[in-house]
Amino acid sequence: IINPKTDVIPEADGGRDGGKDPGSHWADYGKECDEGQFTIGFMFEALKGGFQVNTNMVGNKRYATGFLNNRNGSLSVYIFKEYEDGSQKTLIERLVDYSPSAIVPVVIKYDLGHFQVFFKQMDEELSQPFIDYTDSNPLPSGKIDFESLKDSSVNLSNVVTICSSSLEPPVTMGAIHFEEGDPSYLINGTSDDPFARWGEVPANQIMVTIDINMNFQEARALARQLASGLGKATNQEANVVGEMEFINLFQIETQGRTLEDLIRDIDFAKSYSSQIFGAFPNQQIYPEHSPRDLESSVYSNEARGKGYQMIGVQDAWRRINSYNKQFSKVVVGVVDDGIYLGDGQFDNQQIDTSIKIYQNPPCCELSSHLSEFPIPGSHGTGIASILAADADNGLQGIASCLPKDKLKIFMINISRNGGGFVTSSMLAFQYEIQNGSSIISCSMGKTFEVDPGAAKMYDSFFTKLANNTTFDSVLFIFSAGNEGISPKGEERIPNGLPINKSLSNVITVGNILNDGNISAGQPIEAGTDLAPASKSNKAGRSYEVTLAAPGEQSVWGVYNNKIQNYWGGTSMATPHVTAAAALIRSIDPCLTAGEIKAIIIKTAHNQTGNTPASQELGGRILAIDKALNETIRQRSPKYCMPFLNGESIFLPGDYNTYDEIYGSKESSVQPVLPVTVKPSVQPSSGLSTTITIISTQYKGYTIQVDGQTIGTEGQGQDALDGRYTFTVAGNQQHQIKVDHPMNWKRWQYFYNAGETIVYDF
Repeated sequence: IINPKTDVIPEADGGRDGGKDPGSHWADYGKECDEGQFTIGFMFEALKGGFQVNTNMVGNKRYATGFLNNRNGSLSVYIFKEYEDGSQKTLIERLVDYSPSAIVPVVIKYDLGHFQVFFKQMDEELSQPFIDYTDSNPLPSGKIDFESLKDSSVNLSNVVTICSSSLEPPVTMGAIHFEEGDPSYLINGTSDDPFARWGEVPANQIMVTIDINMNFQEARALARQLASGLGKATNQEANVVGEMEFINLFQIETQGRTLEDLIRDIDFAKSYSSQIFGAFPNQQIYPEHSPRDLESSVYSNEARGKGYQMIGVQDAWRRINSYNKQFSKVVVGVVDDGIYLGDGQFDNQQIDTSIKIYQNPPCCELSSHLSEFPIPGSHGTGIASILAADADNGLQGIASCLPKDKLKIFMINISRNGGGFVTSSMLAFQYEIQNGSSIISCSMGKTFEVDPGAAKMYDSFFTKLANNTTFDSVLFIFSAGNEGISPKGEERIPNGLPINKSLSNVITVGNILNDGNISAGQPIEAGTDLAPASKSNKAGRSYEVTLAAPGEQSVWGVYNNKIQNYWGGTSMATPHVTAAAALIRSIDPCLTAGEIKAIIIKTAHNQTGNTPASQELGGRILAIDKALNETIRQRSPKYCMPFLNGESIFLPGDYNTYDEIYGSKESSVQPVLPVTVKPSVQPSSGLSTTITIISTQYKGYTIQVDGQTIGTEGQGQDALDGRYTFTVAGNQQHQIKVDHPMNWKRWQYFYNAGETIVYDF
């Protein structure tokens, strides 16, 4: 760490760059703003050490805007200038309070030597620049990259660079963290009680929604009071272990082990306060597919082409090819069961599976075909194939007609042993949005065995997004389900409509065959074999099916170098609509989710040939070509930034390594973080929170607080008994991690001073 009062930093001393070899050069980076004017926006969190935004890089000359965690609750924000000889001059440096657990939005504006750094803390308005500095002898324009300092690391998200001085600041949806459901606590949650038909659920977790208009800190306090009251009433421990700030959703872990315990705890929560709007189990959600045998039959080109012809894919491709204006980049989120890349159908596409800001990163890139999906590799791979497969492998995704750099697929795997939980889906939704996804494809769901509180929670989430001008561009596209029924809204999650309305940012897609008929389970011919089709769910009194698309006979996989299809259903109908929405958004990034939905509805077919579109599926069949024509016809003349159109990266801080963030495959690899030392001073007991880790199975584990190792169980004065007690500063948010060679666990919450908390590892 340099002395802030020292102006010139000789290169031989290492300076802020961690010690650059005299003969090395800056990593090549594909972004350069020739006009000497640019704006960079990003969010960072979990900063250990420091990182820099290098700009105006020509030879050894550059500016560096840096952020250095001083490890004393403060952050140094600085700008220095490096000259041809490698010497460096600090232009300005300021300090600000900093917590490593905070997500910090930053905007850097530069105009011919004039730097403005907007540095926003959570819940503060972004108005005046934190740093406003003009260099009287500015460097010429040059390349831009990001680097981390020696032995440092940081998560960056929503990284946006544009060659102008105008950029809306990146936004965050607030705090989010959930504990994954433990399969060992799963019980049969269905009984004679009409309000307990939940299927298999964890007996020890309840979800609670609190008045969405309440301040989050007040809602968090109420959730903790509820947990404390529940613990006293049952004479068993109960703690808040998860939260989603955006909609005041909280996860409470109890000592419940039976269905009776779960019903008791939910009833207690519902009656605890009038400001508690709902309580329900952490239900499971599964990818959509029919449980039947998968045959390897290949459709003829005519059969494959019939579905695409019905929805105008070829004409849409021609329209894209003849479009003579600039396309905007679109990030499409896919929430599913991961993706297999080994068959090569995505070699030329941008598929991001790194999930660098997800607390417990799921395995999104699969190492082999899932056993139940020998054709596409996985359910999610089939979805991605329809969206964006390469033409090189004989399989062309509908949206892959866009220029290569204008479409990016961001994949999140929420499946755990075949299914995820409500908490898994909410984590995925928020991280998709914060990673820049404005079109989110969700071919998953659960019909029946649904608690109305869960359906109402999803409805509140989508409604708040639609009514918030920051997030009203985000469009969700859901599969309708394959049960062949007309469910009520509260009987279907996550896309239920429990209060009998149509959500402007949700499209629900039904499944039809390639002849336009509704897929109702009738046998379909696949080569010489017959296979039963998936039954599409239908519109009901309080359940919308927006429109239909070909799903059962869609082209969705490659196996042994052969194109395969059938065994589709509403899952494979959904990405047809997702692709249409992505093409529309690329042409006109100014459109809201509701406006895209309106275009898709307005231009849909009401029949195929002489076959009327099924009224049970909204009376509409997707027409991509007409939707694109309508978008081009009414395209806004104003310029709009694509929604949070940014990258997400992890900077590892390797010695003498300068990390480029765009186009680098290595940047997605997360190395082992450097070991840090135990803090020499513990907080005073009056302002601290006491935390005890207990374990009957694991001993000798290490404990980290905010990324710093503070001790090892069983070493020094601590007995090797699986129990370790320590304190952290109270009235602050901390991340606690327990690490053992056989297991690890992490908690991240706001810890009130004076509390005593016990975690069972």
